[in-house]
Amino acid sequence: MKNTQAELIVAKEKAEEADLLKSRFLANISHELRTPLNGILGFSDIIQFSDVPEEKCRHYASLIKKSGEQLLLIIDDVLDISKIEADQLVIHNEAFNVNHMLDDLYSLFKVQFDMKEPPVNLALVKGLDDIDSFLYSDEHRIRQIFNNMVGNALKFTHEGTVEFGYSLNDEYMDFYVRDTGIGIPEEKFDCVFGRFRQVNDCSTRKYKGTGLGMSISKSLVELLGGEIRFKSEVDVGTTFYFSIPYVPVPV
Repeated sequence: MKNTQAELIVAKEKAEEADLLKSRFLANISHELRTPLNGILGFSDIIQFSDVPEEKCRHYASLIKKSGEQLLLIIDDVLDISKIEADQLVIHNEAFNVNHMLDDLYSLFKVQFDMKEPPVNLALVKGLDDIDSFLYSDEHRIRQIFNNMVGNALKFTHEGTVEFGYSLNDEYMDFYVRDTGIGIPEEKFDCVFGRFRQVNDCSTRKYKGTGLGMSISKSLVELLGGEIRFKSEVDVGTTFYFSIPYVPVPV
């Protein structure tokens, strides 16, 4: 009887924590959605109802586009976490070139890194030659994992370098993203992959985000048959690793 009561208390506490986390998430996601929506509506009104020069109109249009892209990313995160929770997210494997994928990611992120003040260095390390870097897996989902990890590194790194790449380790491709950012306190390690949570939940929320990126990344890695882990030290930096089964494609 005592064991049953203890189990019921633990279950009740877990349920209450889950409800609290989801309530925080809903409040957070509402704020995150309003930010790009306000940008879209505000600049649309300026273009529609104000007599502004054509050059400024183009600038406002670019801001509307960026706000729309931000909104789309948030919606994609919410849809993905819903599919994961419902066990409905499907992996689509195909042959692709890992080096070419990483080159694309580098080009996309390099502009954002150069815009930081002060700029943060971005480095790419490839473990294989182009001709040997073909892989049979889900390129879209691996891109998504890197987008989450490199995006986080960009957000939390104010000086130094962010490096990403991979190496071949027996039957696995070991991917990584390493930064010289603010690091993660050890007491917050359990929050890193938690759904609806951020490491800085209890702080002033200087860093924006839905808190879903790393949880989604962990689920994607596991769906791809791999593992994810990290190491971090406050004021030194963080490295995330994820390993994907290496299924080579005959050339």
